[in-house]
Amino acid sequence: MLIAAVVTDVAVLGAIHLVARAGAATASTSPPVPGGAPVVTDGGRFAQAPPAAWARCLEGKDHAPPSLVAISYLDHGRDGGVTLGDVRGWIGKLAPASVQLAALDPRDPRMGRRIALEVPAASWPAWLATDPALAHDARCDAMVRALRAHGVGRPRPADVADAMDPLTRSRHDLELLFPRRAEQYRSMAYLGTVADLTEARFADLQRWLDEPVAVTP
Repeated sequence: MLIAAVVTDVAVLGAIHLVARAGAATASTSPPVPGGAPVVTDGGRFAQAPPAAWARCLEGKDHAPPSLVAISYLDHGRDGGVTLGDVRGWIGKLAPASVQLAALDPRDPRMGRRIALEVPAASWPAWLATDPALAHDARCDAMVRALRAHGVGRPRPADVADAMDPLTRSRHDLELLFPRRAEQYRSMAYLGTVADLTEARFADLQRWLDEPVAVTP
């Protein structure tokens, strides 16, 4: 088995509030990026702002801010053509050693395996700090603007430019989360950081993604 089922205990924060941004009944009214203006980063990689500022933005008890940034995911059956160079490009000016790799095997096998690229708060650079007085949506908007301005994120291909489904948004629009809850996964393994990746290790991760997963009746 390529990856040992290393399950990390994480604290469950009470009263976590998920604000949906894409047409849900509880949709936030905060503007995604002021005026919907284009977002320009190094080399013009993001010629246009995404359809909303972020895919998910969680708030904890007593308005605790998110403590984990999920940059993108590699997904079962979808990312066989992604290269290590692509992944390195998605992290922008973040230090490669700050971007963790999490192999996620959901309890529901229909969801498919995922490898998350995520940065815990302890590894955030100074430019990601936000004003603690900001309200929930404004705080997340400010974080995403800072990330985009430093080249962080996975650009949307032209054929998914208008896609608003949660899977697509999680891959391309950044998620601001809390540490993942182990009970949501059959296994959750942390595999080092982007700095540790070699072509051989990346190929191993790709193979793990597409291994057949037994469906429990």
